[in-house]
Amino acid sequence: MEPDVSVVVASFSGEAVLRHCLESLEPQAAGAEVIVATDVEASGIARLEARYPGFRFHRAPRGTSVFRLRVLGIDQARGRLVVLTEDHCTAAPGWLDALRASHGEGRAIVGGPVDNGRRVRAYDWALYLCEYAAQMPPLRDGPARALSGVNVSYPHDLLDECRGVWRDGFAIELMDYFIEGFVPVAEIPHDSYHLEPSLHALIGRRTGKRFRIGDRIEVQVVRVDKLLRRAYFLPTDSRKPTLKSKRDKPRIERI
Repeated sequence: MEPDVSVVVASFSGEAVLRHCLESLEPQAAGAEVIVATDVEASGIARLEARYPGFRFHRAPRGTSVFRLRVLGIDQARGRLVVLTEDHCTAAPGWLDALRASHGEGRAIVGGPVDNGRRVRAYDWALYLCEYAAQMPPLRDGPARALSGVNVSYPHDLLDECRGVWRDGFAIELMDYFIEGFVPVAEIPHDSYHLEPSLHALIGRRTGKRFRIGDRIEVQVVRVDKLLRRAYFLPTDSRKPTLKSKRDKPRIERI
């Protein structure tokens, strides 16, 4: 019997942080499959598999981007619904049931607030507000312009419809030249991107940069695959984040 929900955990913060996340998911995982795409070393995965035998772990090379980890997990998902989160997050009791209920009321894409789990240092607050200010509770019920990639649920078939976008990147056409090219999202430096179907946009998790259907962007060619006859481009205005990556300071937040 296929699970009704697949929870995909993108894990890049280390074994100890991941354990906190999985501990919060374990009591509410009945009827769901939990898929962890992680760059934790093999010995760490072995310990986690022994502790969480019902969860599925997929190892990626160290330093794999959160975007690629997410894709790896979604590729393995079998559930009717696909829920996305990350290892520095812990799920509040009843989280999965609340997502299921919202879908059952006819909502196609469902998300919710992201609370700050570290409230002592100004540095931690700055990181939190930089990435999750728009999801800071309390939030009003109703339509939202964007949802966070750490607390969002999609119908699996909806993700399949736009697989070419979230899995690899997006196509472009050069103005005046009628030449088509491809932007591999995972290679855009200094950020990782998640798909927001309601906006038809890819949104940078750190910079907030958006790429939407119909946008005009300035690009530069990075390589040409003569065999596939495909040119690859990257935006010229990719911005460096002003704060350190979560890889330097992993943290725990409550969903």
